[in-house]
Amino acid sequence: MSENGQPFGVGERSTRSREWAEWCQATFNMIAEGGTWGVPRSGLLFERRGTKLVLVNVMPLDEIPEDERESLAAYQREDYRIIKEQFEFVGIPVESEVADYDV
Repeated sequence: MSENGQPFGVGERSTRSREWAEWCQATFNMIAEGGTWGVPRSGLLFERRGTKLVLVNVMPLDEIPEDERESLAAYQREDYRIIKEQFEFVGIPVESEVADYDV
């Protein structure tokens, strides 16, 4: 956990920093056309399609205890929002094929 009480890396990074911009570009460049990038901390799965990232799947919540599902779903949506913001800052469009995730 980070100092702000959230899992490490969520909600604490600036999408305007040069380091994060370089990281986003390098990560995108490593993904082959049609390849996928999984985000272990939130269970998001992206696919590279041309010059954009597309959210194609999200870890299902049916195996998660019922009292934790709502908070994990909110965490997943927030992580998608942050990833979208970061990658779009460097000119990489991010879209979603998953219902309720395009912000």
